[in-house]
Amino acid sequence: MVSEVDPVSGKILPTSWDYVQHELLARWAEVEFGHEVVPGKHLKAVIKGLAERGLNDVANKLKTLTKSQQTTDLEAFSTQQHQEKKRKGIDLPQVRARLKSIWEECTNTDQLQQALASVGLKVALGAKKNTWIVETEAGELVGSLSRLLGQRISAIREFMERENEPEPTVDPRNGLQRNESAARRTSCTADATRTEPSYQPRSEPSDGRVRQDPAKASGRNANGQSRAGTGSHRTQAAQIKLDPSATNHIAGALVMLEEELTALHVEANTIALSAYQRVSQHLCRLGGEETLISKMNYVSPVYPQELLQANDEQLTLEAQVGVIDEKVEQVKAEIQQLPTPRWWWIFTSKHEELERKREILEMNLQKRIVERSSVKSSLQKAALELCNLEQDFDLQVSNERQEFNRRKCLAQERIPVLRAALRCLESDLSQAHAGPDFLLRKGRERLENEKTRQMQLEVERTIALDEVAPSFS
Repeated sequence: MVSEVDPVSGKILPTSWDYVQHELLARWAEVEFGHEVVPGKHLKAVIKGLAERGLNDVANKLKTLTKSQQTTDLEAFSTQQHQEKKRKGIDLPQVRARLKSIWEECTNTDQLQQALASVGLKVALGAKKNTWIVETEAGELVGSLSRLLGQRISAIREFMERENEPEPTVDPRNGLQRNESAARRTSCTADATRTEPSYQPRSEPSDGRVRQDPAKASGRNANGQSRAGTGSHRTQAAQIKLDPSATNHIAGALVMLEEELTALHVEANTIALSAYQRVSQHLCRLGGEETLISKMNYVSPVYPQELLQANDEQLTLEAQVGVIDEKVEQVKAEIQQLPTPRWWWIFTSKHEELERKREILEMNLQKRIVERSSVKSSLQKAALELCNLEQDFDLQVSNERQEFNRRKCLAQERIPVLRAALRCLESDLSQAHAGPDFLLRKGRERLENEKTRQMQLEVERTIALDEVAPSFS
């Protein structure tokens, strides 16, 4: 963490493009701590920024981890919008499915309005220019027609503003050839039933959207003619729309162009800064990082899972050995409690029963002893493995602690150099054009000169004291 105020100029540090910077820190932390990498919108700019900061290994890892991941398409509606409409009794997924099926079946605005009216919906112009929205009969906004259908706004506008002409033999949306007899029947029906568009201008909505002119909503002028002009001849190629696969391909290309544009904006914003601002920000950022490292305390890592499992296994085996020892002692006690045979038992069956019971107990005792030996052997192996794991872990902690202490000492040494470099920059702003490395060398030279001057002053002070001492004596 560093201060928000520039220690050199006293101004607030610029926070433009902070989304890209935050994403860079997030990806960096995910790679460093071994977490799952979640690629964001500014992935290319993040990789470029890591490479510029000298973190080429992190940038290469990020390229490798995100190479096979694909960008997701934009959603037609958010979860918040889905839940909001659901509370109002509107099922957005079902409405979207119905809209898509109706859109594929209709060829003009009259058919579209009639089909939507049958399911309690209607289409009207929205507040934004050339934007069409879907509403319920009660005037409740459902959503944007283009977003619900997954179509471009220009394609929606072209379809809504088209004159209600007979159904063409070639579908303007997918370019598929229709049956000629069906086209003639549709044409005759359209000529016999051609009327003005069935929808009426909306009443003034309660959310502040501007009400549109009825003539604009119908796509006609005041004389009832199409605004596109009755004498204009549109080619079929201009009316044919792209298929979904081509649309997805173009959408992916647009996303890539947007990422490249974002990276160019970041680069342009950096170039727009003056040399003094760029160098001073860089030195201040380094100073903040080194100060943070110098104040950090080493935190021992958590025991690895293998070490914990080995410890649990050793405890389990020790418990098994204890249970087997108890069973061995119990069998020995039962053997000792057997009665002493009498001489006359030879003439009865009691002598045979006693010998049979003794044999069973002795066999059980030998079985328990063998089992205890096997478990103790496993316990020794587990203890040896646990000892090796503990030694490896202790060595790893020792190496990490030494590296941490070395980095902390290095940070404490670099902080005075950075401060001296900032003082050099303040004394001569033109040195900013030479870059931060030049200023760091200047800072080291300035520190060495200050130390040399301090040593000379101490020598001179010592000589002066030696000369003054005899006069007092």
